[in-house]
Amino acid sequence: MIDSSEYNSVNPINWKARVVIVDDEPTLRFGLTQILGNEKNLDVCGEASNFDQALRLIERVRPDMAVLDISLEKRCGIEIIRTIRQRFGSVKLLVWSLHDEALYAERVLHAGAMGYISKREEPAKIVQAIFQILNGKKYLSERMVSLMLKKNYSDNRLPVRSPVEVLTDRELEILEMIGMGFSTVTIAHCVQRSVKTIEAHRANIKKKLNLTKNSELIRYAVEWIHDSQSLRN
Repeated sequence: MIDSSEYNSVNPINWKARVVIVDDEPTLRFGLTQILGNEKNLDVCGEASNFDQALRLIERVRPDMAVLDISLEKRCGIEIIRTIRQRFGSVKLLVWSLHDEALYAERVLHAGAMGYISKREEPAKIVQAIFQILNGKKYLSERMVSLMLKKNYSDNRLPVRSPVEVLTDRELEILEMIGMGFSTVTIAHCVQRSVKTIEAHRANIKKKLNLTKNSELIRYAVEWIHDSQSLRN
């Protein structure tokens, strides 16, 4: 059960917070650095482009917050959330991503992040999310808060076993790509794993979701994405 009052109240901060940015796109890192650089209470103290760089950077500068993508080269970004939470428990985490928040926001919160925001949002929204989290509150878009409330109070629009609850981070990522129509070969290329590994993931997904055929898996993945987006709208 969630309390909508936990999200999205606007509060300023009265200290200078140190922030690091983790994203494998240099242009996006530069743009976010420029946005945050205009805020007198924020100091971008470092950037990283991958999992290992991020851990070394956080170890060295000990920031108050990390803003990170969940699509990092060779590694699932949700994995880095858990790792940072384990190693550097005081660092607050905001995920900014192009992934559909209806599919991933709950997962990153479960992993230990304090918020999720789309890269398509206006700069003011990103700054709001950062200040919100620095003040100890979680941040989600108003649409996502509404979606989560619907999921808590609806008992007939979602499957009994939600993929968010039963799949691993990698399996959830693969399920999304299956629902988008990606082939096993394409998925293997995207996540830089072997076709055999992806086939093993597909088998595990079917088992966890009580599916038997590949056609059932594809239909389930497509319907899951559609249902999540329908609830969001």
